[in-house]
Amino acid sequence: MDFLSIFDEKTPARAAAQVPHPKVRSPQWDFSDYKFESPNPDATENNVFRRAYLIGLSLLFPDGERFFIRAVKRYADQIDDPQLKQDVKGFIAQEAQHGRQHELLNEKIFGSRYEVNSFLKNWNAFAFGFLEKFAADYLPYGGGKLEVAVTAAAEHFTAVWGTSALKSESFAKFDSQSIKNLIYWHAIEEIEHKHVAFDVMRHVDANYFLRTGAMVVTAALIGSLSLWGFAHIFRQEKNVDYLQVIRSFGYEAFNKDGMLRQFAIAFVTYFKPNFHPSDTDDRELFAEFSKLVDASIEKVA
Repeated sequence: MDFLSIFDEKTPARAAAQVPHPKVRSPQWDFSDYKFESPNPDATENNVFRRAYLIGLSLLFPDGERFFIRAVKRYADQIDDPQLKQDVKGFIAQEAQHGRQHELLNEKIFGSRYEVNSFLKNWNAFAFGFLEKFAADYLPYGGGKLEVAVTAAAEHFTAVWGTSALKSESFAKFDSQSIKNLIYWHAIEEIEHKHVAFDVMRHVDANYFLRTGAMVVTAALIGSLSLWGFAHIFRQEKNVDYLQVIRSFGYEAFNKDGMLRQFAIAFVTYFKPNFHPSDTDDRELFAEFSKLVDASIEKVA
């Protein structure tokens, strides 16, 4: 057997039952029930570490989602598979909604307590004013294939995080129902469209080394940008309980559903030859929470 054949990315199509297709939802939450502190001592709102972690990620989402849309949309006209073509449209619509909802949350709620504008300006200038242009001009596959491969890797992370969020005790302990709705909605849609950017990338260039090389770049970027966002918010906190911070970090790093642990697992599994995001069967979890999310959206529609 030719050794290089194990890196052949032209894997067979997955069973349709394992690949839910993107459904466009239009939530109307105003997040007015969110409070930064709660009289309930177990509420996640009172956890400074998780609050800074959530806000830091939320600040990244709007411009990040727009990048993902640009990367996939670049190749939309080249897709000849009818179902994938339809899934691309659903992916774009879902990501646009994610960006809008997080932008509303960032401006209306988080921006009312924290100074966020300098971070938004600086990270946008770095990621898209400099890095995206640098990649297009100087990096191999930049200006197209690299960006869609980075998007595929990022979507793998967000889908794995989405699955973790649905099972995480910390997210279940938010007092704010609208924040829980947002997290669960975002999570199920990341699971729902986790295959789309990956299949577009594979359609454009079924290249193991492009895929895994983009993963290295993506992991470094997401890790550093998330830490930057977290630090920007955390340094504005007062009366920090550092024992609580250590415990929360320990949960995220070592618990089986912890976000940091799942980040590491997602990174490693992506290097498996012939990997596909739909190899993870999360249909049962998706079915359970998609019903809850759709019900919550109907109540406010």
